[in-house]
Amino acid sequence: MMPAMAQARTIVVGEGPEPWARLGFAVQEDGSARVGGLLIATGGTALGIEAGGLAHERPDGLRITDSAAGPVTAGTHPNGALAVDHVVAFTDDLDRTVAALERAGAPLRRRAEPRPGTPMAFHRLGGLVLEVVQTGSRPSALWGLVVTVADLGACSRALGPLLGAPRPAVQPGRWIATARPQAGLAAALALITPQPGRDPPPRSH
Repeated sequence: MMPAMAQARTIVVGEGPEPWARLGFAVQEDGSARVGGLLIATGGTALGIEAGGLAHERPDGLRITDSAAGPVTAGTHPNGALAVDHVVAFTDDLDRTVAALERAGAPLRRRAEPRPGTPMAFHRLGGLVLEVVQTGSRPSALWGLVVTVADLGACSRALGPLLGAPRPAVQPGRWIATARPQAGLAAALALITPQPGRDPPPRSH
């Protein structure tokens, strides 16, 4: 019998609060930002997820640990952030990582292969989607996160050189833009349009 689904509560990131504030997130005095029902906590050592109800920690080496925290109320952000759409992880063996995540309490929802030779699996940690991508010999590790924003075009114009130009996302009808290295983040961050997101392409800066 598989364990009950674990519930993601916090995403820990490996830099201070200043880069997040520059990217338009409303950062609180403790260095955290409330995005949807999740807390983004700055000042960690690396990208990680804290989730309540895990059957065991660090499945297949992924930085996913237990948490006793409850959900948070959504904050209001200058960049229009609405929710964490998903977190991306890489692995060298998708089947092994999928099995470990299921045993830990992150059930598999579906598999896909949008690009030949790059199989993917999508797991749930409560309201958070964990997207696992098999990429050659790279060991399993969390890589980055994608945040849904209300108006990607407005973000692009406001953030200027901190954000790349919007481009079509893998998900049909959605658009995405990636934070550039000068944003100062330790992990990858992308901003994406909401579902269904079938509006005309956002105007970039």
